[in-house]
Amino acid sequence: MPIRLSNTALTIICLSWFVSLLCLYQLWRSSDYPFFKISLSLLLPIPLFGPVLYFWIRSFPQSKHPDLMDRSKYHTDVLDRWRDRLEASGQLPSLQRWGRKRRRRR
Repeated sequence: MPIRLSNTALTIICLSWFVSLLCLYQLWRSSDYPFFKISLSLLLPIPLFGPVLYFWIRSFPQSKHPDLMDRSKYHTDVLDRWRDRLEASGQLPSLQRWGRKRRRRR
């Protein structure tokens, strides 16, 4: 017994597959990892939900330039930003270098 679908349902499914094919072409020409390419390629042929899930998963924000990334995970860098002002006002001792200080011989 064949499944009978209305014309609107067939139109939506055909448009969904057409969008899936366009997304598949774009996906395999991108520079994504092969794991993402394979997993999204398996998701895309699902009618109507495939392209929606594809666009939802694929919409990761772009990574920032390394100079703009916050690399301090466990501490704040407020002291580094304000060190020169605090040293000038005398509230903080001046920065000392690592290692022992060499004493001048008299």
